[in-house]
Amino acid sequence: FPVTIKEINRRYRYLWVGMWNSIFGLSVFYLLAYFLGQDRHQVALFTSYVLAIVQAHFTQRKLVWMSSAGYFPELARFSSAYLLQYVINAALLFISFEKLKLSMQISQTIIVLFLTVIFYFVNQKSVFKFQGAKDAI
Repeated sequence: FPVTIKEINRRYRYLWVGMWNSIFGLSVFYLLAYFLGQDRHQVALFTSYVLAIVQAHFTQRKLVWMSSAGYFPELARFSSAYLLQYVINAALLFISFEKLKLSMQISQTIIVLFLTVIFYFVNQKSVFKFQGAKDAI
């Protein structure tokens, strides 16, 4: 029996879409860091965020939150949330890579996983404003 996307619990949709968005964002970051050099990792991080915002907004809007709100106001809220996420990510990457001398790739992967969980709630409560959501993690 076929299952529609609406029948799949939102947190599982967020998990699958989040994995795709994470793989996309990390891949772009790793490629940019490789071509720009590890000493320019903050440039790679910023550029990867800019590219990831558009892709992540589209996938979350359509597949997770199934939003029909105005596109540009929602994109502005989403971008604002991602800007906050970027600042946190940049600080954590600086601490882990520059100060603690951990691997850039491992640091960024752990940071992305951590922020993905945190920003589920940010997206739910402020970006997509899903009314009556009962399937939070």
